[in-house]
Amino acid sequence: MEKNERVFLIAVLVCALLFSALSLGNAREYFARRAAGAVEPGIAGQARDADIAQIKGMIRRQYLSDHEAEFYTTMPVLPETAPRLDETP
Repeated sequence: MEKNERVFLIAVLVCALLFSALSLGNAREYFARRAAGAVEPGIAGQARDADIAQIKGMIRRQYLSDHEAEFYTTMPVLPETAPRLDETP
């Protein structure tokens, strides 16, 4: 094995060891926080105060609608003639 190959091999091994050490350190921290029940920052967003008077004023001025949102309703059933994803044409 030539000198260049040995130097390259040592450099690769050093990088691999550093990467492994950093990864294991971060993993240990992550699992310690999970075991302690800590919440990850930014996962659920940030709570904010709502100005109810301002929202009601926006509804009166018709900037916001006064009806209930409909995005949570169930989707209509597709007709049977629509091609299915698991069928080949």
